[in-house]
Amino acid sequence: MVQLTETQLQEAQKAFDISALNGILSLAAGLRGRDLLDDDQVKSLFDAVTKPLSEPALAGNPAVEMMLSHLSECFASILTWKSSET
Repeated sequence: MVQLTETQLQEAQKAFDISALNGILSLAAGLRGRDLLDDDQVKSLFDAVTKPLSEPALAGNPAVEMMLSHLSECFASILTWKSSET
């Protein structure tokens, strides 16, 4: 088994997180743009993605607050996606 440094593990985790989030947002936007995802489904997806960041142990963490704000903006864009295309 390959021994990884802490830096390598952190870089890999960061890349994975970005990749997963990009995939989720791209899929949601694509489905929304084809009328295959309604408002409630987008909101449920937002809730599922942000739930781990809303844990009490993370309250007051400025980095987590920034992430939640960014996710809110991304999902708000998806909610308005269809209306801006028509």
